[in-house]
Amino acid sequence: MEAALRAFMSDETAWLEDDSHMQLPVQGLFADLDAAAGSIALTDDFLRLPASVRAEVLQHWVRGLEEKRRQAIVQMFREMMAPLGDLSIVEQVENFRHACAQLGIDCPSDLPLLLQRY
Repeated sequence: MEAALRAFMSDETAWLEDDSHMQLPVQGLFADLDAAAGSIALTDDFLRLPASVRAEVLQHWVRGLEEKRRQAIVQMFREMMAPLGDLSIVEQVENFRHACAQLGIDCPSDLPLLLQRY
């Protein structure tokens, strides 16, 4: 079974390879997909955990969410700038930053590096 599990694993599930940790789903993340809005309402069980445990778990979640946000921004850049391929990359980045500001999306200052990474 372990071989079958590894065959289906991707980068997002690489933590499954670590047999020393048993991760469980925790309810509390909510999204309104029509409004592109999200909120967090963690369970009382989670909130009763020791503060040090909550802080560490939240830190892991924040890192993971930030990675997914950066990937989504790069994909958004590619989708939005595809029709503007005749512009220089500097102009595309400038236009994208302006579009993000209008949409209320925080555009990473290291966007050019992210475009090379993803």
